[in-house]
Order: sequence, then C-alpha cells, then structure tokens
Amino acid sequence: MIEKKIIAVSSVTYAMKGADLLAKNKIKRRVSKLSPDKTKRGCTYGISVNASEVEDAVRILKLGGINYSEIADG
Repeated sequence: MIEKKIIAVSSVTYAMKGADLLAKNKIKRRVSKLSPDKTKRGCTYGISVNASEVEDAVRILKLGGINYSEIADG
C-alpha cells in the first residue's frame, strides 16, 4: 500500500488551486475534506499526495503562493 500525506490548507479554494498546480506538475493528488480535529489548526481541507512526492508538492505549492498549515498522515 502507498503511504499518503495530507497537506492541510485553510480553504477549499486553496485546496483546488493547489491541486491544479500539482496536476500541471504531474503529481498525483486528491482534494479531501478533513475532520477539524485531524489537524492542529482545525483546517478542514487538504491535498492528499503520495508520501514519496510530498517534498516536491510542498515546493510547488510554495512557489505558487499556496500556504499550508501542516502535513498530516493520510
């Protein structure tokens, strides 16, 4: 089984924009709704990526101006 990580963002808008950026860079991703208690800041949306691609995904999101609050286990 492939390990997943969730990059938590503040809104569904940022999750969708981030997912579009990752798609353009050929990173497999999925927007997911999170339980508010799943993250420290209560973020309710995230972008799920393979754990092996999380560093690249974070770099791409930062370059695209998409801020994230944390990376959680998926």
